[in-house]
Amino acid sequence: MLNNTVGFNKYKYCPVVLVVLWLLFTLLLYTIGPFAWVTYKPFLFYSLQIFYISFFVLGYIVGVRSPNRAREWSGFGEKKLLKILTPLLVVSAIFLLINMFREHGYASFDFSGLYKDIISGLTDMGEGYVNRNVEGENTIGGLAYTAVYMLWSLFDFNVILLGILYFKKGKRLTKIFTIICCAGIVMHFMSIGTNIGVFRIILAIFIFYAINKLNNVVLNKSKRVSMRKIYIAALVAVIAIVVYFKATMKSRGGDVYFSLEHCNIGGIGINRDSICFKIFPEELYMLLVSLSSYFTQGLYGFSLCTEVPWTPMFGFGMSYQVVDMISDYLWDIEKYTFQFKVQEIFSWSRSLQWASAYSWMANDVSLYGVVIIMFILGFFLAKSFKASLTTSNPFAKIVLFYLTITCIFLPCNYQIMQSLYTLPAFIMACICWLCTTKVKIRIR
Repeated sequence: MLNNTVGFNKYKYCPVVLVVLWLLFTLLLYTIGPFAWVTYKPFLFYSLQIFYISFFVLGYIVGVRSPNRAREWSGFGEKKLLKILTPLLVVSAIFLLINMFREHGYASFDFSGLYKDIISGLTDMGEGYVNRNVEGENTIGGLAYTAVYMLWSLFDFNVILLGILYFKKGKRLTKIFTIICCAGIVMHFMSIGTNIGVFRIILAIFIFYAINKLNNVVLNKSKRVSMRKIYIAALVAVIAIVVYFKATMKSRGGDVYFSLEHCNIGGIGINRDSICFKIFPEELYMLLVSLSSYFTQGLYGFSLCTEVPWTPMFGFGMSYQVVDMISDYLWDIEKYTFQFKVQEIFSWSRSLQWASAYSWMANDVSLYGVVIIMFILGFFLAKSFKASLTTSNPFAKIVLFYLTITCIFLPCNYQIMQSLYTLPAFIMACICWLCTTKVKIRIR
């Protein structure tokens, strides 16, 4: 077991501070921002928000102060992983190409047609967004491919994350296929005018860059870390995300094109008396509206959830995709979700509008039980951050990436649970982290 906590102590509360500031900022933006959100049961709404944040902080403090039971990731383990990483990246590149064909609706490998569609989508992302094949039906491989890919999805994104994480240490071929996979993902999501795939790659690059820098200092592999470089990298990542986000929203004919008089999200319009319109220049109005719609509409969806009854879903209600799959092939459980009930009563679309991660968690544990999940989230964020800095375990860093994505999107949706691309990969990353740290659980 390791005891590298001396160097770690300097940074140990950074994640929880950043997450709390972010959650408070989005809550403030929801309250005084450009949209005229109607808060149902305001006392309950804001009390729950404060409790969620408080239990998250409490979980983080317990996690960061708990004994460090992780063992050092051996150089032998790293060599073994790097040895198989290149062929795994090749497999991921092949699946990525097939998925691009399927996303564009192809039933055969028409490379010329795919090239034209990608170029067309890159030229006009809005057109690519409209024409993408959301259902994936009647495409290459059919249901058989879907079943095979669901198994590979346990490893797919994790392999690409490992390629990014070990980019400097990888061989030339490893670097080439890492670039191919990352560039392919970015190009693909740009061609269909979608944000999240590009966001994931940008955030992964920044998070692994920053964590590796801090990790080297804590493990005495380097004498000091240049925080200025980390701040600059963070600024570059934020600018890249904002610029790309504005471009996609504009191309899709969203809020950036609408006048303030006609702009609305799910029937909720603009509050022209908002202080935001007094302190920001007019040139930033549409960007402000777009960002606000993205990061605060989920909180409005949560507000609507306080108006509908809860039906326990026993662990099957947290994921949009899991609910859909069970409802389509086994048993209609969609009707028990908060999101379905809100759609029926308030016409807040389950598929078009968001309802925050809290709402999805609440499907299983109720609005009050979410405090337990927030405690657990804070606890494991602390444990993964601690392990990422005090050991060289790559799976701790990958789990930290997933949990960071989760925290960023808490006001919006349950990001890692929503997609069958990230949910299996997250589960596998957690299993690998648990196995490689030899965590022992005593039952008395």
